Amino acid sequence: MLVNGPPDVLTKSIGQMSLDDLRALEETNVVEPWLGLKHGIAAMRQRGGGSIVNLSLTLARVGAANMSGNCATAAGLRVMAQAAALECGEQSDGIRVNSILVDHQSSVPAEVAAAVVYLASDESRLMTAAEIALEGDGAGA
Repeated sequence: MLVNGPPDVLTKSIGQMSLDDLRALEETNVVEPWLGLKHGIAAMRQRGGGSIVNLSLTLARVGAANMSGNCATAAGLRVMAQAAALECGEQSDGIRVNSILVDHQSSVPAEVAAAVVYLASDESRLMTAAEIALEGDGAGA
């Protein structure tokens, strides 16, 4: 099993954000998970399969003020994970790639951990290229 993440979060307006800020977010939130996918998939192919879980942000699906860099890198990881899952599926190599999208303001670590455990388990053996979005205040309905 491989878990990529958690992502870095930077709260700055586009005007306040520097190119170095964006590149730092990209390094942590896109490049490092890409390296994990690249090497994790190779290792799992030798073992006959496995599960990869990418931790990203719900900002991958919707923009937010003062979060442009986070939105961009989260969306990049979201689509990259889907592409990796499809690639593994084409190879029929027994590797599943899924994502957990967390709300940077309200996700609870125990909930994130439970989602990781689920995606690593045999209970989710039919899931790949899927997302579990953890968002809201956790108060329930």
